[in-house]
Amino acid sequence: MLRSAVAHVVDLSSRGDAGPYAMTMFNRGENGVLVWAGQLRESSLSKPAEEVEANDFAVRETVSFMSWRDIEAYYAETSLAPLVEKLIAGYKRKDTAG
Repeated sequence: MLRSAVAHVVDLSSRGDAGPYAMTMFNRGENGVLVWAGQLRESSLSKPAEEVEANDFAVRETVSFMSWRDIEAYYAETSLAPLVEKLIAGYKRKDTAG
């Protein structure tokens, strides 16, 4: 399990009617990870990862995983798959630096 508490990525090139697609992942220690994925409100684009809240998403799916590695398989065949790669890479960088 990773040490960092939260990671967040936004794909500005994937703007839907409700805003760009984004993912936020929370490390919950022994309880695994929680992921919010969907369309982020324009007003929340500049928020740091640690300040992103559920209501910052105009459209959001919430999924819980036992491991961050499970996220890849879950989103593999979805339009959010490209964000997963960025999210995990960013999370690993943050975890290594932190």
